[in-house]
Amino acid sequence: MLRRFCEFWVDQRTTVACCQMVSQDILDDESEHFDCDTCPLLEAQETLDADNREAWHLYSRCRTRLVVESRLTAEVFRRLVEGWPTRDVLEVVDRMSVIHEVLNPPAPQQES
Repeated sequence: MLRRFCEFWVDQRTTVACCQMVSQDILDDESEHFDCDTCPLLEAQETLDADNREAWHLYSRCRTRLVVESRLTAEVFRRLVEGWPTRDVLEVVDRMSVIHEVLNPPAPQQES
C-alpha cells in the first residue's frame, strides 16, 4: 500500500483539488472548491496503515524545502525519533526508503 500511495502522489497529486495542498488564504477565499468527502488524496491517505502514515509524516517533515536547504535533515530526523527503540527507527527508515525511491527515483544510467 505504501508504494501504491507514493505512486498516486507522484502521478496524480498535482491534478487533485485538496485543501492539504493550498495556503490558508486560498482555503478562506475558495473553500467551495474543496470537499473532503470526495477528495482522492484523502481517500488515498486513508489506505495507509498507522506505520506507513507515520513514515509518510516523518519523510514529509524531513524533506521540506527549509529543512533540506538548511541541511537540517539529519538533525530533524534525529529529534523526531528521539527516544525510539532502535528496531522502530530501522523499520521507519525502511519505510521512508520506499517513499524516497518512488518520489525520487534514481536517474537512468547511460550506456557506455
